[in-house]
Amino acid sequence: MWNAEYVRRGVVLSLAASVVQGYATLRGLDAQLEIAQQTLASRAKGLDIFRQRYEGGVISQVELSQAENDYFSTEAAIPPLRTAIAQTENALSVLLGREPGPIERGKTVHELLPPPAGADLPAALLSRRPDVLQAEQSAIAANAQLGAAQALYLPAVNLSGLFGAIASTPGALWHSASQVWSVGAGLTQPIFQGGAIRGQVQTASAQRQQAMLAYQGTVLAALADVNSALANSIETRNRLVSLRQQEKSLVVYADQSGARYEGGYSSYLEVTTAQEKLFDAQLAAVQGQVDVLTGAAALYKSLGGGWPAVPQDVREAGMQGDAKVLRR
Repeated sequence: MWNAEYVRRGVVLSLAASVVQGYATLRGLDAQLEIAQQTLASRAKGLDIFRQRYEGGVISQVELSQAENDYFSTEAAIPPLRTAIAQTENALSVLLGREPGPIERGKTVHELLPPPAGADLPAALLSRRPDVLQAEQSAIAANAQLGAAQALYLPAVNLSGLFGAIASTPGALWHSASQVWSVGAGLTQPIFQGGAIRGQVQTASAQRQQAMLAYQGTVLAALADVNSALANSIETRNRLVSLRQQEKSLVVYADQSGARYEGGYSSYLEVTTAQEKLFDAQLAAVQGQVDVLTGAAALYKSLGGGWPAVPQDVREAGMQGDAKVLRR
């Protein structure tokens, strides 16, 4: 029963994380498509101006070709984005258990803010993970099996039937199982033939050891999973800060290069280079935001269901010693 419940919890947890990651990806693609369409519209206006200038003999064929290249390269970036959006919508629909199709939109990717990761994340949070709970229950069950096997060494005693035998043989119940068994007919005879009980105890002991090793291995794997998720969460946030700074710098670069060109201080190649870099940086910044959101979802999953509201009992258990998780 508990095994099926933990499997169900694991499926629900994975599903929730996948839906969040899918929606963040979808809204990121929406933002990138919007950037591409706005850039295309801007370059279409610029291309019209350049064609008029070329026809008037103001600019050369080289400059017109550069403007055309900018326009068509941006135009070519749009179909893959639309395809990716449709694919992501279909994947999300399947996750939500409905027919493939459009997904209703809510907040933009920039409005989707992950909860801040607290500085105190007790290792006891791992005890909520379905895989850790499942391994823990397996270890408990193995301990119970060992106790049951060891109990077979103790014969079932009918005290009223043995009263006379015990009275004439003081301490008989505290002898070895074989000695007690020979006391009299009041004992329900355990099966000692061929070391059967000893074999059961050894088997149960081996199963217990295997279950404990499996539990420790599961906890270690969970710790590694959380560590990786935390590292990814931190580094994706750091990267996003850098990407946004780069985007701001390239906005200035593109504006200045355009002004320099119009003033006759540089060629149009400088303008093209600046605009391409800005376009790529804008797309990268959006992807950086998506990475932060998907990283937060992965951390949520690795911690067995998030961290903003850590239950008090879990937090206290962590404060008393996170290492207890490994010693169970």
